[in-house]
Amino acid sequence: MNVPLPKTTQGVYRLSVSAFYFLQGLVFASWASRIPDIKSALGMNDADLGSVLFAVPVGQMSAMALSGYLVGRCGSRKILMAASVFYPAVLVCLGMAGSFWELAAGLFFFGVAANLTNISVNTQGVGVERLYQCSIMARFHGLWSLAGFFGALLGAAMVDWHISAETHFIAIFLICMIILAVFSPSLLPRDARRSSSQGGGMFRSMDAYVLLIGLIAFGSMVSEGTMFDWSGVYFESVVNPGPGLVQMGYVAFMS
Repeated sequence: MNVPLPKTTQGVYRLSVSAFYFLQGLVFASWASRIPDIKSALGMNDADLGSVLFAVPVGQMSAMALSGYLVGRCGSRKILMAASVFYPAVLVCLGMAGSFWELAAGLFFFGVAANLTNISVNTQGVGVERLYQCSIMARFHGLWSLAGFFGALLGAAMVDWHISAETHFIAIFLICMIILAVFSPSLLPRDARRSSSQGGGMFRSMDAYVLLIGLIAFGSMVSEGTMFDWSGVYFESVVNPGPGLVQMGYVAFMS
């Protein structure tokens, strides 16, 4: 018989997992807010930028099967802790990139790290949701968006203070290490088990409804990804708002 955990214990797990959703959103938003600066620093045109940004989804797709395997093999807690170091560490490398190809390689591994973090933190989120026996996943994802908004504002402030992307990203890395040190001890130690009735095949439940949901998600991510990658560049090139306001395009989108 399953004995419900005390509400205080449930709350500790929820707070800890929430912190890692915030970490993930903060890292991504920090990169996205500095795309115009990195584009200018490397002397890239829009075609170059579009090409190099393609490395992120390539990295994400390449790590999709690996992430699921590692989480299933090692548990989401261990993978999330490792990915929470890897993800902001790659962010620092992006700030240090000195050429198109260095940036492309960095963005590939940024995509890999993002996928590892995403799969492991959502597995933790599912586990906490089962403890509460109600739907709270949207609140976790809301914290990702809140972190994106905060990260965008911080990026705008860094630009206004004439702080380089490299220094900015090192500061984000240190913040992430503080979050990791404080909240990792109270992550869920074990993942929720899948019931035997769910089946084991990857394509066993791929009916028309699932495919339709997939197409909706694909369209949503195309639109969202375009805004993530290009809102700052659009403000800089088309709106031309003046010094220190280029990042407001990304802030407006996150709002």
